[in-house]
Amino acid sequence: MKTDSSRYLRPAPEGSRQWVRGGTLALVLAVPLLLLLSAASVGTPFVTPRAESLPGSATAMISISPVLEAVKLGPYSTIVPGSRLVGPPGATPPLHLLVTLAYANGTRLTAFLSELSDPHSPVYHHYLTSAEFDAAFAPSAAVWSSVVDQVEAAGATNLTVSPDRVMIAFDCTVAQAERLFHTTLDTYVVAGDRYLAPSQPARVSSSIAAAVLQVDGLSNYSRYVLRTLDVPPEVSEHAVVPPGAREGGLRKG
Repeated sequence: MKTDSSRYLRPAPEGSRQWVRGGTLALVLAVPLLLLLSAASVGTPFVTPRAESLPGSATAMISISPVLEAVKLGPYSTIVPGSRLVGPPGATPPLHLLVTLAYANGTRLTAFLSELSDPHSPVYHHYLTSAEFDAAFAPSAAVWSSVVDQVEAAGATNLTVSPDRVMIAFDCTVAQAERLFHTTLDTYVVAGDRYLAPSQPARVSSSIAAAVLQVDGLSNYSRYVLRTLDVPPEVSEHAVVPPGAREGGLRKG
């Protein structure tokens, strides 16, 4: 004998129906929130499915970007006053960049340098050896390693560092420099000379920003230009002239 289960179901009171509908809506809204909280609690960023897997025209995606902070550029790594923007750079040779890290214990270092020249100080003229100075004031190995890791991740080549871990020199392309410092390099012209320079502030991850004292090389502008040298015959007969000096030399522009 077939049993009709519907006969055992009774309609819910009107008030409870409204409660069920409200509770169902609250549950639907709460589930995504719980997923977000759960992902955050285990340190895994919650990212929605890729756009092609979302139904209809939905293309939203949650992404987490690093926190960036501006860094100081060297005196010849910025746009020269009076320059005119030409546009994006074409094919250019590699850039030669130098990242200088700040010394550790800067306040103590300033005081120590002052005490070295103070006749009343117990450390007057008590100079440190290189090893002693590095142990007291060089950037930490952890800080240095973090900067080097980011430089290498950008694809830099010919990376060299100073023994005290203060200077990090390397070569990179324009695209690699833009990616590393989150900026844009453009071509400018001033007084007939074309050069590259960042059109936006250079920025790095906040995890290393405080350690970076200065960045040099993001511009290939030079205050020194090649000029022809006129060497009088009577001088050239008695002077040793370096090869190529007759064709050109450096003078301040």
